[in-house]
Amino acid sequence: NAFYLAVVRGEHHAGLLGERVPSEQGIAGWVGRQREPLLLQGEVHDPRFAPTHPRPDILSAISLPLEVGGRLVGILNVNATQRRPFSLGQIKALRFIANSACSALEAARLHAEVQQAEAKYRSIFEQAIEGIFQSTLDGRFITVNPAMAHLLGYDSCEELKAAVTSIGQQLYVDSTEGTAFQSLLAERGVVQGFEAQLAREDGRVIWASISARVVRDPDGTPLYIEGTAEDITERRRVEEELKRQQETLFQAEKLGTMGQLLAGVAHEVHQQLVFLGR
Repeated sequence: NAFYLAVVRGEHHAGLLGERVPSEQGIAGWVGRQREPLLLQGEVHDPRFAPTHPRPDILSAISLPLEVGGRLVGILNVNATQRRPFSLGQIKALRFIANSACSALEAARLHAEVQQAEAKYRSIFEQAIEGIFQSTLDGRFITVNPAMAHLLGYDSCEELKAAVTSIGQQLYVDSTEGTAFQSLLAERGVVQGFEAQLAREDGRVIWASISARVVRDPDGTPLYIEGTAEDITERRRVEEELKRQQETLFQAEKLGTMGQLLAGVAHEVHQQLVFLGR
């Protein structure tokens, strides 16, 4: 592990800013390991506190660990080149600054994590090959990703949201399927793999597999619907073709069996005719 010099002021600050100091070295490293404040006066000769950048003009120095919830987030180090040491009032003020710095650092860390999570989610949302949507309970799109717009034949997400004001009435070829989907969703709270025919903007009809769930607030009140949609038109076409081929094969086998039966009957009739002729 290493400490990152994020804020530096004073002599040679431009060269020190951004430097990484191993946690096992220097005064900051000791304070970080021990989690104890350290006040030093005059020149430092203790190897435990050996500064990484010794400066003979520093007459007094104080280092304070910055902790949030028992977790070390940094070190506050203040050096004085004046003739008198830090006063009790100055030390108290530095402790207050350290506590404020802890809160600021933690807030900055949490903000950065939220931004990273949002960026990651946005990337997944935008680049997903499946259609992803959020809709109101009465059937209007709130949010859609590019794949959802493409699936339904629209050039943009905004165009899709503006054009479709009633999902059940406008998208489902058979409106009863839309009603059935909504009923299942209301009853179960989640629906997976619901297959239905949807009408694209260009008039073409596709088969889609739709999965969705109702999002609720902590009290259980429904807020909106979120889900995914996948174009399964090709899969359905293959399944129908396979079904047709199986039906054709079944009919052929059935005709073959009937032919064998007829041949057997004809043979028996011939035998009987031969017997009667004798």
